[in-house]
Amino acid sequence: MEQEFEDIYGYNHITTTEIARGGQGVVFRTQNSNIAVKVLCEENGTLFSKDLNQNTRLESIRLLPIPRKSNITLPQATLKNYAGYVMTLLEEMKSFESVFDYLPNNQNSYLNEWLKQFLDDNPEFVNFLGQYIKSGGRRRRIEAYFKVACILAKLHTRGLVYGDFSSKNAFISEDLANNVVWLIDSDNINYQTNIKESYFTPGYGAPEVMQGKGCTFYSDSYAFAVSLFWQLVGTHPFKGILTDENLEDDFVDDAEEKAYSGELPWIMDEENDSNRGNTAIPPDYVISTRLQRLFSRTFSSKGKELRHTRPTLLEWSNTLAQDIDLSVKCSHCGMDYDYSLNECPWCDTNNAIVILNSTIEGNDLWKFVREPEGELIIPLRLIRGFRISESDEVAFSLKKNKDSFELFSLYDAYEWSVSIDKGITFINVYGHVTIPVNCLIRGKHRVTQEQVLIEVEYS
Repeated sequence: MEQEFEDIYGYNHITTTEIARGGQGVVFRTQNSNIAVKVLCEENGTLFSKDLNQNTRLESIRLLPIPRKSNITLPQATLKNYAGYVMTLLEEMKSFESVFDYLPNNQNSYLNEWLKQFLDDNPEFVNFLGQYIKSGGRRRRIEAYFKVACILAKLHTRGLVYGDFSSKNAFISEDLANNVVWLIDSDNINYQTNIKESYFTPGYGAPEVMQGKGCTFYSDSYAFAVSLFWQLVGTHPFKGILTDENLEDDFVDDAEEKAYSGELPWIMDEENDSNRGNTAIPPDYVISTRLQRLFSRTFSSKGKELRHTRPTLLEWSNTLAQDIDLSVKCSHCGMDYDYSLNECPWCDTNNAIVILNSTIEGNDLWKFVREPEGELIIPLRLIRGFRISESDEVAFSLKKNKDSFELFSLYDAYEWSVSIDKGITFINVYGHVTIPVNCLIRGKHRVTQEQVLIEVEYS
């Protein structure tokens, strides 16, 4: 149903569709495709709030030291008669929830030859994995949450807490080739020392937040981990057999509430397997050992009780960067998996891969692994290590030909050379050149003269 909201500058915004509903309010798209409106709700969550004192707080958010070029939609104008504000939001973007969630009644149209063999015996499995692959699979989810982790980590370095993260208020471009990510719902951002309220979306709240102890860096990390796990595995981290057992009795709501509040053991708990779950996606297929350690630090009894032991968003950023760079997409089934598994866990295919391993003064720096399809965009962290300020920077590009690579788009701050005799001699390279599939690439910083060696291997 259309609704009309006037902002303080006299512009009328007519709503079209609801795109997010959280613990405090509702976000609507408007007839202007790039404008959205958030209206805060009363405490009971049913009526729109007319407490205009809240708009004073919303106006002050723009004065906070939010890092420049952060992809966070800030209030552009507050509403005249309601507590709320106007924000910009690109038309072609959708929430993580709407893009990555599995919808049982959604008759997915994606099929490949591998999925077809299961269609008659297990159509639900085919529908689930079809949606998973069509929405970008494991890799796109990892990339999306990596970008969110970088945004939140930058906020935390300024002493700011986001406050109410969920898959409802993280948005990603619909185009699979354009993984732009933005956060909406910026109205809770504040200094950690100034936040006394406990903001959360049901299912995402850290235990201490649900006890009314306020939002912190640690509760941001907890909500982030819940959302990431949920979208990777297709199941809330605490919804296991203890909730399934109550599906047919009067305690189903109570069991789900306990799961969402973290009162139950998490479904991959190594010390307590009483709440193991039958997940649609085997966690070991999509969660690397690196991510497993961070999830365990978050969802274990210790992580729930001792919030300071949870991983920081900087740790999440670093680990997710590694997961992106060690991801291989299977040429047969279309699923992607971590390089450490050696072969595809879904169909046992041993895929051809390109491996780039970098070292500085003989010490391992970074590893990048990819299937040899199309243009391989090599991140700058391969030659400089992980730095959150350079998360989108590129070192160079590679493209596989029949028996060689094209090397191009070389990072200007370095001088580049290639060796085909295991480092005995190097030949300077510029622009767009052809190199062997097995060789050494050397980058030397033009100012510091620091050298990085990159071993290129195709197998």
